[in-house]
Amino acid sequence: MSSVRVVIPVYKAQATLERCLVSVKKNAFCSLHVFLAVDDGDDYSAWCGPFEGGIVDAVRTSAARSGPSAARNAGLRGLAEDFVAFCDADDQWGEGRLERLCALAGPGGAAVDNTTVIGPDGTPLRQAKTCQPPGDALNLMTLLGARLPFFSVVGCGVPIPDWPDLRFAEDLVFNLQLLEQRGLRFSAETSYLYHVNAASISASADIGPRMADAYRAILAGLDAGQWFETPAIATALRRQIHLDRETNTEFLSGGLAGETLNEFVARKKSE
Repeated sequence: MSSVRVVIPVYKAQATLERCLVSVKKNAFCSLHVFLAVDDGDDYSAWCGPFEGGIVDAVRTSAARSGPSAARNAGLRGLAEDFVAFCDADDQWGEGRLERLCALAGPGGAAVDNTTVIGPDGTPLRQAKTCQPPGDALNLMTLLGARLPFFSVVGCGVPIPDWPDLRFAEDLVFNLQLLEQRGLRFSAETSYLYHVNAASISASADIGPRMADAYRAILAGLDAGQWFETPAIATALRRQIHLDRETNTEFLSGGLAGETLNEFVARKKSE
């Protein structure tokens, strides 16, 4: 039987973690080892312990507020399972998601499905637009232009890259590495529910500097030859950062009070 490690970065997640874990546990088609990667110093032992099909454990970052990438990397330490999957503590999986993506990824591959952004009132806001045949490798321009996070399931038959030390767009760089190294198979199912609200990072008071710092760090990394060996990926990422900066400027000047970046993008697309 296959085994899957599920890594969930946790920061002030008490209000949403139970919903997240219920959805993950419903995906226990095989042996699951769920790691709560704690980055706030709080006690999450109430959510730890065995369940039918697996166990929930907690690991901690070296210091509180190290960031989601550091938390995910802490959750990857000592990886010995056949697959690893990632989920955020305020999000949900649809039933059957994990089994479907493990089968699509295979031992040395990786797979994602389409992400559905869910607004504060539970209303679906948007998804990535793609006409790709199910099961095909995710198109580079779809990944870059979606302005959505994709949460991968990765086969552990080959080494998995570390999550980059970024506080914004870290998922994009990580998934581009997977795309380059092993391909990123795409399922048309929309079984990842990405919840946004006034507590989301992109609605935080420091989101402007956070986005600017992340893009500067990514461009500096590209200048130093970091992350990618394929020039076309680096070139395309530079171009997309330029476009995203324009959208970010519009969001910072024209976003509504408490509005997240994804809510802003969805609103602008509907106008």
